[in-house]
Amino acid sequence: MLTSLAAYTFVENFKRTSPFADLVPGVGDFATHPLQSAKLLIEVFRLSTAHKSREVAEKRTRAVDDVEKRRMYRRAHGMDTHTGIAAWLGWNDKDEPEAAAADDGAAGSPDRAEGETPNLAEDMRKRKKFLGIF
Repeated sequence: MLTSLAAYTFVENFKRTSPFADLVPGVGDFATHPLQSAKLLIEVFRLSTAHKSREVAEKRTRAVDDVEKRRMYRRAHGMDTHTGIAAWLGWNDKDEPEAAAADDGAAGSPDRAEGETPNLAEDMRKRKKFLGIF
């Protein structure tokens, strides 16, 4: 009983939400040609799934492009690149190698003597911890 109710719900939901619902064979076709109707039903389901996957991928691509465009706009206009919780907490979005390369060129670094080569592992241990954990 529960299985038949679930199957009915699945079919009705598919008919209402799928753009390919008109390709689903009718009940009479299942009685006369069950194998062909089952194959056609599987093909329609695959087509619908591929269509939904394509739509979701396009939405994700648009969202990523939108975020990238906003970031480029803020950078081009000299606006603060930190937004949301990162700005509130004062987190920096610079990559560690870039920040380390910028520090290497500075003369008279208080942490290192002249001529001493930087040690990345040592710098990582000396980093300030956030909440004493990170």
